[in-house]
Amino acid sequence: MAPAVAAELASRFTDREWMAQPFVASVLDEGEYSVFYFDGSYSHAIVKRPKTGDFRVQEEHGGLIAGIEPDAALRHAADRVMAALDVAPLQARVDLVRLDDGSLALMELEAIEPSLYFRTHPRAAEHFADALARYLSRR
Repeated sequence: MAPAVAAELASRFTDREWMAQPFVASVLDEGEYSVFYFDGSYSHAIVKRPKTGDFRVQEEHGGLIAGIEPDAALRHAADRVMAALDVAPLQARVDLVRLDDGSLALMELEAIEPSLYFRTHPRAAEHFADALARYLSRR
């Protein structure tokens, strides 16, 4: 982050907590991965890519979303994030990006997600319903 930008942010948000995510160049061509877990079990994965000429992957900014079958490295990285939790939440979305050295890095771990992208996998909604039933049966 440029020093002037960092100073402006620090000045603007001096009275509250804030966080800035670094720009990761691979988002422009490879995209950002989201791996979904319901009650601690893998459900499905997507890749989010920005529209041409943009860096934002969100659909409201023209980002393109597609269901994927994650490769072993992506699953391993996401599984490691989930294994680090003391208790698996009902739903979790592990967002990963590829760094310049080729490794995968956690960008976000969402435990309250408004969109679970059920449309990207034929059994995603069923996975969630099964997880919800298991989750509620333990309560």
